[in-house]
Amino acid sequence: MRYNYCMGNLYPKEKGDAAIEYTSLINIRPMQGNRSMEIADEEIRRAVRKIVSLALPFLDL
Repeated sequence: MRYNYCMGNLYPKEKGDAAIEYTSLINIRPMQGNRSMEIADEEIRRAVRKIVSLALPFLDL
């Protein structure tokens, strides 16, 4: 079983899309076409956004 660990930068003084930056810090896989630190997969972005919005509702994500 493989796990993907993703994280983003959070800006608590911002709201909505400006409050989160999607950056992968662990498990970057260039052999699978991921050539940057940015989380490009929209499904993963939605999952990160959902988790962050539940944990930090004041960001208005």
